[in-house]
Amino acid sequence: MNLPFLSTERTSGWLKPFAGAAAVLIIVTLFLFADSFKENMILFSNDGPLGSISTDAIEMPGTFFGYWHDLNWLGYEQPSASPGIYMALGLLLQKSVLYLKLCTPICLIILGMSAWFFFRTLGLRNLACTIGALAAAFNMEVVSHACWGLPSRSLTFATTFLAGAFILRAFKSRPWPNLALAGICVGLGLMEGYDVGALFSLYIAAFVLFGFVIKPLDTGKQTALGQALGRGVVGVAVVALTAGLAASQTLSTLIGTQLQGSTSGQGNSAAAKEKQWNFLTQWSLPKMEALRIVVPGLYGYRLDTPLPHDKDKWRSLEGGNYWGSVGQDPMIERIEEVEEIIAAFRQRNVLPGELAQVMGVSNQEAEQLMQLVRYKGQFLPRHSGSGEYAGIIVVLLAFCAILFALQKRMELYSPTEKRMILF
Repeated sequence: MNLPFLSTERTSGWLKPFAGAAAVLIIVTLFLFADSFKENMILFSNDGPLGSISTDAIEMPGTFFGYWHDLNWLGYEQPSASPGIYMALGLLLQKSVLYLKLCTPICLIILGMSAWFFFRTLGLRNLACTIGALAAAFNMEVVSHACWGLPSRSLTFATTFLAGAFILRAFKSRPWPNLALAGICVGLGLMEGYDVGALFSLYIAAFVLFGFVIKPLDTGKQTALGQALGRGVVGVAVVALTAGLAASQTLSTLIGTQLQGSTSGQGNSAAAKEKQWNFLTQWSLPKMEALRIVVPGLYGYRLDTPLPHDKDKWRSLEGGNYWGSVGQDPMIERIEEVEEIIAAFRQRNVLPGELAQVMGVSNQEAEQLMQLVRYKGQFLPRHSGSGEYAGIIVVLLAFCAILFALQKRMELYSPTEKRMILF
């Protein structure tokens, strides 16, 4: 049987490999989400539960003009929906139950096919493109986020893959139309992922600059670095302008709700700056927990495993509890330090003056710390879902690629491929 999408060669046509990879993605998706076809089953959605999206207040297409969410008491104002892929699916599927059944698997298929297009544009062979598409759709933590109710994040990854593909095409021919298409994809990423899309756009900008700088080296033309950088800056401007136009509605919402007034009234004192820093970094990934990117579940997965009704099942969930420190209030460490000192006094009532002497702080600050100990339960100890991960095999392959790109004895890669890998 001739299956072009599983070929270790790169065929001249793209339609058959594309259709084959799409069929594989659809089959895998149907297997994983088979329960969606049961009449009384829908996918869980934390951020868009059935009761919420079934209300008249957010009925399509009225939400594109803004709406008042009146589900809870008097309700609250909501910004208008962004005209992106996620909302387009809502407009097409219409029915809330159908939307919750199909939206997540469709978004994952879109991610897989976008990744296939990127790998194909890179010049990889058919089998590698198919494996890459499956890995992008089902290997990363994006699957967990999608099943939690955030399939739009998988669309942010998808649009980033598409933007990268059009940038690669721009390096070969028709740079400005392809860069404009890349900008549209970046704009879609902003509409789908908001802050995540904005972070990804920085990598896209760096990729454009990188491509224009190495292009003269690949063609053998001696072009001044300044001239190449200038073309790169213009390329970034084209992508940014197109992205801004495509996502103008979302950008106005993002700026109005997330940026304006976010730092007003914070003050310039050291204490105010520290408080602001703690607030901004409380949900960041601690340095030691970066190992979770390599080893999935190294610090546990969720706060609620094992659940009470899971304990009698044959598959044990012991050890699933997340024990890292993402989301942990910075005051927790200070409170634990105070508790250790109080314990050292062997249950004797500790006066603020005694605590102040041991810790080297003022009596007033010691008294405040003792108050914090009493209200320790009100501070968030930690909070996490699945965590970010790429997987051990993926990271090992990437590490091997870097080693082969750096060594000079074996020429496995072309000069361009080496630069791309190191980038």
